[in-house]
Amino acid sequence: MRSTKLICALILTSVYGCSPKSDFHNTNFDILIANGKIVDGSGGQPYLADVLVRADTIAYMGKVDTTQITYKSLIDATGKVVSPGFIDVHAHGNPLSDTPMDNFLKMGVTTIVLGQDGSHPTRDSNDGKVGLIDWMGLLEEKGSATNVAMLAGHATLRREAGIDYADDPTAAQLQEMKENLESALKAGCFGLSTGLEYVGGMSAKEEELETLAKVVGGKSAIMMSHVRNEDDDQVEQSIEELLSLGEHCKVHVSHMKVVYGRGSERADELLSKLASARADGIEVSADVYPYLASYTTIGIVFPEWAKTIEQFEVAKRTRNKELREYLFNRVQKRNGPEATLLAGNQYAGKTLAQAATELGLSFVDLILQIGPNGGSGAYFIMEDSLMSTLLLYPETM
Repeated sequence: MRSTKLICALILTSVYGCSPKSDFHNTNFDILIANGKIVDGSGGQPYLADVLVRADTIAYMGKVDTTQITYKSLIDATGKVVSPGFIDVHAHGNPLSDTPMDNFLKMGVTTIVLGQDGSHPTRDSNDGKVGLIDWMGLLEEKGSATNVAMLAGHATLRREAGIDYADDPTAAQLQEMKENLESALKAGCFGLSTGLEYVGGMSAKEEELETLAKVVGGKSAIMMSHVRNEDDDQVEQSIEELLSLGEHCKVHVSHMKVVYGRGSERADELLSKLASARADGIEVSADVYPYLASYTTIGIVFPEWAKTIEQFEVAKRTRNKELREYLFNRVQKRNGPEATLLAGNQYAGKTLAQAATELGLSFVDLILQIGPNGGSGAYFIMEDSLMSTLLLYPETM
């Protein structure tokens, strides 16, 4: 904490309503945060104050006379900002795994939203798969470094209902998806996520999504979507698809971006679409990366007809030349192999260009070796002025 410019009070309760007029029947406190500039999230101006914390609650905000109280620890916040913990509305990870997730706390984030991009966590056990509701129960027992808000994942619901990647659901399967979604929302999920650019989600058509959106709306929940295509020539149509579902529930554009897009004017075009929808009564919001790279599986550069293992093997045998041309053009359009930083395999930390050169291969050869499920990457494909404009919109986080 001493080396940072920001101190976040790690709390479970809101600072709203805390008043310097609070009485001191109990003068024993756990933490005194002294001399900080308070930004309390209410929209008001920052102000200088002390903060007293007892257990998981802010007990007092105002000027503290230290001769009248006792406390276990002191945080000197002179020259620093004190705020509630931040909410990361688009996070990934599994708190039930062996990997600690205290990295969020080190960034001042005390609440994360999981179950993103159409995939919610499950867990293998001796008795078989543990579904989302049971997973949430296990998390409740174990606890987590942060507060966790859960979304049910659309593609995972599809798999649990026995729907193959390329198939439309039968009436019975769609009913099972509806019932599982209703159960998840009743159990405490905040909504549904979709990943319509990914295997599993990309097969979903209007009727299926509309049916699930009505379930979400019936529970006053939200649908958060990695939209169907974020490329410059497809993103508007993809956002319109989500806005159409906004007739049934609140909708949210996950990590809003324009791949290949350039300039603040392009951002304004998309933001005007959101503003128009809000004016028409659609409750729509968005979140935006505070950086210029996306991160996902290497499958993002493969065509729709070569994304699964089975499709990939068939494509290599029957459409090899077409596949190679597609991969070459796709990567070049995405700022070239130098703009893809590999992860999740033996090439982690190297760009696609570096790894291919070291192996004496073309970058297409290396991608074919890796395959659509062989790792991930950070893709430096966004442009600064466009993304900065998206960040400034009042309804983006």
